[in-house]
Amino acid sequence: MAEEGDIKWLLERNVFEDNNPERIAQIVRSRGMTCFEVAYTCVDGDERELRPAASVPFGHDDLVFVYGSMNLCRWLLRDRRWPQLAWYDFGRLRCQSYYAHWGNFLLQREYAFLPLTEVRRRRDWLFQTFGRDGRIFIRPDDNAKSFAGGVVEANDFEKWWELANFYRPSPESIAVVASPQIIRCEWRFIIGHKKVVTGSQYRRNGVEELLESYPPEAAGFAEAVASFNGFEPHPVYVMDVCETSDGYRLVEIGSICCASLYACDLDRVIAAITEGQRG
Repeated sequence: MAEEGDIKWLLERNVFEDNNPERIAQIVRSRGMTCFEVAYTCVDGDERELRPAASVPFGHDDLVFVYGSMNLCRWLLRDRRWPQLAWYDFGRLRCQSYYAHWGNFLLQREYAFLPLTEVRRRRDWLFQTFGRDGRIFIRPDDNAKSFAGGVVEANDFEKWWELANFYRPSPESIAVVASPQIIRCEWRFIIGHKKVVTGSQYRRNGVEELLESYPPEAAGFAEAVASFNGFEPHPVYVMDVCETSDGYRLVEIGSICCASLYACDLDRVIAAITEGQRG
C-alpha cells in the first residue's frame, strides 16, 4: 500500500467554484506531501485547445494523483502521463459500461443509445417515444462530456443541437436519450473500494443546495450499487444518487480526478486516494 508521502499531487487552480483544489493543496502540504498547482491557458487564443501554462515538475514514473478539469485529464491522456494513478479512464466510465452492470438501479431505466447525428434525424421519433410535456433527456454516453447534455425542449432542439456541436464531437459519438425524471434531492458520494468514504448533498428540488450531511439510506443505496455484480470502474470514483417518488436511483458515476467534491470531507477524500493504491 502506498504511503501518503509516496503520492505527488497535481491540482488545477480556478477550475471549481468551491475552491476545493486550493483546500486540498493546503491539506496535503500540511501533511508534508509534494503538491504542484497548475493553471490552464488557451493555445493561440483557441478556447478549444488548452494546455498547462507551466511545465509540470514530475517524472513519468512518479505516483501522481491529478485533480482538476476534464481538459487537464484529456491532455494527460494524450501525453500518456502517470498511468499508475490514472483514474480518468473515460471509456471505462461511459454509460455503456456501467449501465450493463447496474441497469436495475438507474434513474433512466428506459433509454436508447444512438449516434449523435441520428439524434437529429430521428428527433420526432425520440420525442414521441421518450417525450414528456414536449421534453426529452439527452446526454453523452462517454464520461468526458464530449457534448452538452440535459433536458431538451422540442422548441429549443436546434439551439441545443448547435450548442452540442460547439466542440466538434465526432458524428459517431454516442448519445443516451431517455424520458426526463422528477428528482427531489441529489447527493455525490465518493466510493473507495466499494464503500462510501464521504458524501455531500448538492441539489434539492432542482436548486443547488450544498450540505455536508446525507441520509444513511442514500449512502446504503450507493454501497449496494457499488458492490453489485463485482463491477468496479476504479478503486476510487464518484457516484451520484438521487431520491425520486420511486425511491433512490443511480444518476451517474464519474472520475474522482475531475468531479466537483461539493461539501465532501476532504480529509476523507485524501485518505481514500492514498488507500486506493492498495492491491
